[in-house]
Amino acid sequence: MKKFYQLLIVACLTFSFTVVYAQTKKEKSKEIAVYQCLKYNDSIHIKQTEVSIRHWLSYVYAKFEDHPDGDPDPDEVAKFLPDSVEQSNRFLFDMFLRYWKIDELDEEQFEKFVWNQQSVRYFPLYLTKDEKKEYDHIKTFLNKPITGVTFEAIEGFMKWQSEILDGWLKDDENYSHNVRLVTPAIYDELIENTKNGLRNSKEKDGTASVIGDSTNLKGCHLYNFKGSQNCPASEGRFKEYGTLTSTVAVNSYHPNIDGYYNLLGNVAEMTSTKGIAKGGHWDMYASEILKNEELKYSTPSSKIGFRFMVVVRK
Repeated sequence: MKKFYQLLIVACLTFSFTVVYAQTKKEKSKEIAVYQCLKYNDSIHIKQTEVSIRHWLSYVYAKFEDHPDGDPDPDEVAKFLPDSVEQSNRFLFDMFLRYWKIDELDEEQFEKFVWNQQSVRYFPLYLTKDEKKEYDHIKTFLNKPITGVTFEAIEGFMKWQSEILDGWLKDDENYSHNVRLVTPAIYDELIENTKNGLRNSKEKDGTASVIGDSTNLKGCHLYNFKGSQNCPASEGRFKEYGTLTSTVAVNSYHPNIDGYYNLLGNVAEMTSTKGIAKGGHWDMYASEILKNEELKYSTPSSKIGFRFMVVVRK
């Protein structure tokens, strides 16, 4: 089987972010105690962002890197990639599948790349020389939220993530990690905290800095929702994504008062209750999102992603 010269788990216990299109006062984030998670209480830690495309591809690659029958058929790998995705993101999955199709292609056209930043482990991408020049652009798209995956597929992801976290503490058998989706009740609490934080946001002179819980004094969005984007940040966002109406990177905008990114908007997030998502998505108006109503789904959607929580047990 094709192998890299080295495969390592990235066991960094901090998660640094570059805030994109951030448009309100940044609140101090809580200390991160579990990889890419914030402490919710003594036993629960919650993912600071939505799960990214990069994170999902790490999972899919891990499933097939030691395939018992040798190199798997690319069609088998493709079954773990979402069908319902934004068209602008589809090129990432095509690039990912090249690793298993490279024998069918002219390998001299491609250069192998391995990304590990903000990801659980390495995975390969083959890029042309022209694509290599777009490295930063591709990185941004890899950091967009994974969407279009089934509730059942996420269960496999969470089992894998639990094993990764347990493996990092394999010398300490007193702890175990149970990764699961966030409950609707916890979402309600965190979303209410987010709304209260926006309402109480102040300028240096003490005046309110947020208009209607959704925009700042310059008219710029404070999270990713449907509506006018006529503000100083719009030009940068369009240059980065080619559109003002789509998902953005999971670490975009400023975190909420508890330190979490994109609890409102961007993608609606699957809860632990199958068929129920919370938080709204980029194609909903702010007034709809702020109602915090349940968003019901029955099939995978390009507007629904997820984040997870980790229950740490002694």
